[in-house]
This record gives sequence, C-alpha cells and structure tokens, in this order.
Amino acid sequence: MLVDEYAESADAALQAHYAPRDPIAEFIRGDITFRQLRVLAEGLPADSAVTRAHIGSTWTVTDWLLHDVSSQLRSLNAGLANMFREKGEPAIEPKFLPTPLDGQSVEDAVEEQYREQQRAEMDEVAAVLFANNQR
Repeated sequence: MLVDEYAESADAALQAHYAPRDPIAEFIRGDITFRQLRVLAEGLPADSAVTRAHIGSTWTVTDWLLHDVSSQLRSLNAGLANMFREKGEPAIEPKFLPTPLDGQSVEDAVEEQYREQQRAEMDEVAAVLFANNQR
C-alpha cells in the first residue's frame, strides 16, 4: 500500500492519525518493524487521506453521509409533494446536489480521447481501403 501511487497520501494519513509520531521515520530508523508499519497503515480510519486519494474524492465519510441524508430528505419531500398535488399537475422530481464523482473522471476523459483517436485512424484506413477497392 505504501509503495504504490498513494504513497504521499499514505504518509500524510499516517502522520495525521498517529501524531506526534512519524511511523515511516520510525521504520527507517529501525524503531518499528515492517509488520508494525503495515498494521499501523491498515488501521487508518475510513476517511483518511489515503482512502480519499484511492476513491478519487476529497469528501470524507461524514460528507458522503450528509449527502445521502440530503438526498433522502429531497426524495421524501418530493414524494410528499406528489401525494398532495392537484390532479393533472406534473409530478415533482427531486433535485439532488452534485457529488465530486458526478461527471467524467480524468481517466475516463483520457480513455475517451484515445478511443476517438483510434476511431479517426480506423476511418482513415477504411477510406483508403474502400477507395482502392472501388477502382
């Protein structure tokens, strides 16, 4: 976990959660074993910096829970309003707040750009092949 792309987030999470200790410095000095460092890293809370980096969101668990409560309240309010609306009026749809994961991630955008480039190249190849076959 600590040696992958989330190393800086893991370091920040370890220092924030176990302050004033610095588990990585303790490991480098030989004060703790690799197993102890691993156990400390695995014991990080669910809303630590490394978890947020892995998910790709800056929201904490509390932020997500508040968003879920807000969504439920909006659904209930819309449901109640629809129960008591006048006959013939359109149904009311709840308006939910956006989340950081709404829309396209950076990886998805890069993947889509790559696919578009592949399609364009395949179209060029097909145009040349079909042009040669029509002669």
